[in-house]
Amino acid sequence: NKRAFMDLLYYTAPKFSQLIVTSVTSQLNAKYKRFLELHPGWTGQVSIFSHSLGTIIAYDILTHDAGDVSAIGVTFPGLDFPVENLFCAGSPVPVMVLSRGDVNLSTDGRFTEGIKAPKVNHYYNLFHPLDPIAYRVEPLLHANTSDLPAVQLVAADTLKTKSFGQIVELYDAVASPTRQDFVLRRQQREGPIELAYAPFSHSSYWTSQDVVLFTLLQVCRPVADTVRMYMNAGKPFPTLLPRRLTLFTPHKMPRLATTADVRDRTTGGWYPQPIFLGRKHHVYYVANAKDIAVQKKWSIPFTAATTVESSESNALEFRLVPEKTNKMYAMLPPNSSVNATQVFKASSPALRDEWVDAVRRVIVTLGDASSTSSSLATDGLVLPSNLTVDYFGAVKTSLLSYVWGSKWFVLTRTGLDCYDSLPAADKWIQFPFKTVFLAPKHGHVRFVDEVGTAMSVKIADRGTFDAWVKAVQATANADIVVDDSFVQ
Repeated sequence: NKRAFMDLLYYTAPKFSQLIVTSVTSQLNAKYKRFLELHPGWTGQVSIFSHSLGTIIAYDILTHDAGDVSAIGVTFPGLDFPVENLFCAGSPVPVMVLSRGDVNLSTDGRFTEGIKAPKVNHYYNLFHPLDPIAYRVEPLLHANTSDLPAVQLVAADTLKTKSFGQIVELYDAVASPTRQDFVLRRQQREGPIELAYAPFSHSSYWTSQDVVLFTLLQVCRPVADTVRMYMNAGKPFPTLLPRRLTLFTPHKMPRLATTADVRDRTTGGWYPQPIFLGRKHHVYYVANAKDIAVQKKWSIPFTAATTVESSESNALEFRLVPEKTNKMYAMLPPNSSVNATQVFKASSPALRDEWVDAVRRVIVTLGDASSTSSSLATDGLVLPSNLTVDYFGAVKTSLLSYVWGSKWFVLTRTGLDCYDSLPAADKWIQFPFKTVFLAPKHGHVRFVDEVGTAMSVKIADRGTFDAWVKAVQATANADIVVDDSFVQ
């Protein structure tokens, strides 16, 4: 498009090229320095993934040392760290190298290998066969390779049943470590008219599972030997959680819950999702409200007269004698008379004892400040009909046998709630933030962590947005910036 074309023209001008190179190098070095500060003792490897014009910038930075001056007078500051992998997707580097005259030619005009290669251990050039901006790079790096076909990326959807080690071994078999050119598969939806799909192919790398798989395999290559060791020994892999994915717990008490449009950092699209502002500087969210919403069947409020006791005849049972019952969603406990004894059965004697002790502690602390802590505010939270998230801030939860079957019970600081089932979600995304940018005119909130990663949300309702502003401002150790200009 015109914008991309203008960016390329800017970069070819010495004045703007110097500005871009200096800025990008400075930001990369700053990110690296900050990462080391947050992860002292880290000795891992750095990879750079670039796209379109970014591949030219990355190529130039990684083919020059600190202090080098290019043919057009650009001085390169140099990176403060070595780069293991350089991924160039949709790259016009080859045509740029040709246009700048950086190709070595013999006296008779024939190509001789030896154009500058990036100073990295692995250089990968990913291109879509219909991308009008992307070109092969191997023929410019190595003579007599123009007839050598590019390596086709393995289809990610055919490897779902294979282990990580098996996938690595498969790629090792089809791709030599000396290869640079890797081509994406054409999709059936692209149709027979190549020209019609060409503009879209240049952005296809961001949504290609094949590209994601290939990139992850190369970045994770150092762990391949460890994976093979587990496989060869027949040992189960250790349980790992992806970054930011944390266990979902009803014991946490967020400040505020809202359904907002959350920006997908991969596609750039906006999708409605339930988001929660934690008591500290964290935001949590899940993909679907139905994964966290449950139906409350009934509730028993506690008073000082409420009692709980273990059964002497059954090691799994305990009895709760309330002073009164409370109607909830037009449903009462099956045994709903005043002062009726409610009988519960745990799955083990230990769990039974935990419940008895927990209920007694709640009864003893009734009226204390801790028992009247604020509840979750749900301004703008959209849930399926008759479902709720009232269980947050739970003292104790578990499945218990009750009357006709098993139900999910939640002990709060003021009583006992019975739910039809427990939430489907066992994990949710956690985003820690250091700085919050607020754009009141647009209803945008951008959370930024300590390394500059951002999470952007849109809250359409002004009242709900104001509630979030107030809650965010009450968050300790968070920098608040009110600025409408960051929304383009």
